[in-house]
Amino acid sequence: MTEIRDNNFSKLCEGKGELLSKALRDRILEQDFMRKSKFPIIYASETIMRYRAEKTDISSRESLREFVQGLFCSSVSEESIAGVAAFIGNHARELRDLKEGQERVLEGYAIAVDSFSLVRIDYRIWAQKCDARYISAAAGIRGVLDVKRTRWNDFLSAYMESLNLGFPEDISQEEKQEQITKCVEKARMLFRLFHGNLVKSE
Repeated sequence: MTEIRDNNFSKLCEGKGELLSKALRDRILEQDFMRKSKFPIIYASETIMRYRAEKTDISSRESLREFVQGLFCSSVSEESIAGVAAFIGNHARELRDLKEGQERVLEGYAIAVDSFSLVRIDYRIWAQKCDARYISAAAGIRGVLDVKRTRWNDFLSAYMESLNLGFPEDISQEEKQEQITKCVEKARMLFRLFHGNLVKSE
């Protein structure tokens, strides 16, 4: 009986994941949406989907890390992967307050730096509380930013939101600041490269 119930949960989560993936891709490819966005993209990756039908903390970094890592081209971007996982995890904490039988969908995006590109990670997360446990599905898509239509100060502000979360808690403030400076300089270099001229503060 338990096995049948778990199979039903798995099918439900998989179906929700497929719906999230389609809705996310349709939204990202909607021209009017991207034209009005502060962070438009010029390319979108395949949608990554993950679903869980077992009891788990859907907002923990560990449970989100593998999902987020699949959205990046390379594991070299360690701070970005960890930062985006923590950023999404902070958002997903809102799902902890679900009551039995309740379900909810969260959506958002984070700005980051991949190996050699500036990216926008869009995500949608669905969760429902069933039998005192959470079942969930998540979908994400990686878009390469259209740098020529993006303001440096807007990018930097959004990038810092996730970057600040991407370092171990036991790192010293001095070392963290040094690493942040290196990451920002890399982002500035890429922004200049793809923008075609020098970055100027606005």
